[in-house]
Amino acid sequence: MPVQLDHGQRVTNDYFSGAPPFTNAKQRSDIPDSFIWQTIVDLTENGAKVYIIVADVRSTNRQAKTLAWRRSKPLEDFVQTRSVNKHLKNCQMRPSRQT
Repeated sequence: MPVQLDHGQRVTNDYFSGAPPFTNAKQRSDIPDSFIWQTIVDLTENGAKVYIIVADVRSTNRQAKTLAWRRSKPLEDFVQTRSVNKHLKNCQMRPSRQT
């Protein structure tokens, strides 16, 4: 999902208010995460099931309180969940083409 036209305004509003994913108001280093966050918000509002696998625990702790989501760390834990295993069993694996 590409960045939407209203994401810039939402990021700016959150930047000044300190809303998630910003750790504090006017925390410039959180701006890139905020654009990702806005896309996640849009996906979940449209009913999509979103799985987020991230090593940046600092940023996701505050965000996890805002949306109903499951954070998995490490990737191996996520892959071993029942729902992922169910989907993996239905996938047909194809050999990758090496270039």
